[in-house]
Amino acid sequence: MKKSTAPLALLLVMLLTGCSTLSLKDVQRYVSFDSLRRVVTTPEAVAIDSTSTPVPPDYSTAALIKLRSRVRIGIRFDAPPLASVNGQGDLEGFDVDLGREFARRWLGSEKNVEFVQVTSKSAPGKVRSREVDLAMGGLVHSKAAEVDADFSLTYLYDGEALLVRAGTFADFASLAGRNIAFIDDVSTFALRDAQNAAGVTVTTQIADSYSQAYSLVSSGNVDAMIGRWRRLRTRAASDSQLAVMQVLRREPIGILTPPNDSEFADLVNITLSNMMLDGTYAQLYRKHFGADPDMTELAPLTGPIELQLAQLLDVLQTDDRLAAVRTAGRLRVGYRIAAPFVQTADDGSLAGYEVDLVRNIARRILGSPDAVDWGVFDGDPATAWANFDLIIGGYDRTQAIERAADLSLPTYIDASRSVSLLVPPRQSPLRDAVNAALQQMIADNTFTAVHGRWFPDQVVMNVDVWP
Repeated sequence: MKKSTAPLALLLVMLLTGCSTLSLKDVQRYVSFDSLRRVVTTPEAVAIDSTSTPVPPDYSTAALIKLRSRVRIGIRFDAPPLASVNGQGDLEGFDVDLGREFARRWLGSEKNVEFVQVTSKSAPGKVRSREVDLAMGGLVHSKAAEVDADFSLTYLYDGEALLVRAGTFADFASLAGRNIAFIDDVSTFALRDAQNAAGVTVTTQIADSYSQAYSLVSSGNVDAMIGRWRRLRTRAASDSQLAVMQVLRREPIGILTPPNDSEFADLVNITLSNMMLDGTYAQLYRKHFGADPDMTELAPLTGPIELQLAQLLDVLQTDDRLAAVRTAGRLRVGYRIAAPFVQTADDGSLAGYEVDLVRNIARRILGSPDAVDWGVFDGDPATAWANFDLIIGGYDRTQAIERAADLSLPTYIDASRSVSLLVPPRQSPLRDAVNAALQQMIADNTFTAVHGRWFPDQVVMNVDVWP
């Protein structure tokens, strides 16, 4: 008997009504009918048909989600407690629940989501090729991944940490000569760096699994174990006999989004921030980690403002601002006076914390700290981008500012505020270059020196360092 195509035709009609500017031919250009059928029949994890035609480069991520009425999330299956497959074959974890919450807030139901398996290595490429709308699952914000994808604000910290029996050891130096279990080879690099820093040596013992390593520590057969911080703090929360003694390597975790799609990145960052502000984040964290999150280490965008998927544009509009900056050999910077970020020196010249940061950025991007054209600007940042490549002046990281500009990584944080440099939207290469320069400044201690000059009474903030 010939199978009826009516259900599929109905699906296409439903998909198309989610985005009136896209036609049936548009659908056929980038997704196969077989892929559409599997979207309907597979509620959890799906594999994407690699033979499908690539997504047209001018389609926004929002347009694709509207078309499907689903958000397609690339996620690791091997990152507990963020994402893993349980005994019943279902995905579960903190990031899985965050993904479902995105679907609920954007599309009205947590069921309007597909989870596609990715790895740490494959995720950036799948985001860039638009096989997935975003990717998560403990993905470290790294310099390498920035080549292919943009990152959301940091929503979690992971890294390499040490687990011991509670009350036994105070710091790494006290583990001199002791036996430490490890599971993955990457942990040995963190141990090497810790030994060099503390001037002590330890012995190591490989364990087959986290479960075996936990048992070795609990029984006293080893003095400590090293592993992923997210897993160790979950274990410590459920076992009062164990404690995370020290984090040896701290790594920022973010959500990957397609490059140059600032509107969708805004939606991710604003939704994520509102989850932090309204308590949803803390509720999900307690569910999966067994403890309250440390909200002081996070910097959500303040607001809040309303932003819905339906408000986002269906077409991407981009130019290459970084190429233009390099061709001109000049960085056009708009500023507002906001001491000590930007102020006037005694001789009438510009001075300030962000002025020094910009001069160092210009030196790294264009070869000279003087390759900057300064201009006064104190209006709405959304209107600035025809005349400026960067805006400074102590701008807080708010949701409203996020809609008007792209934000650099935080350059100043205190107990009450978080500040960034402002970059034109849809200019991932330029923002990446600004952030790369800031990361270089952190690595060579220029950032610490500049911060100390303008904020001598404050400890340098804990800036994210990208591996």
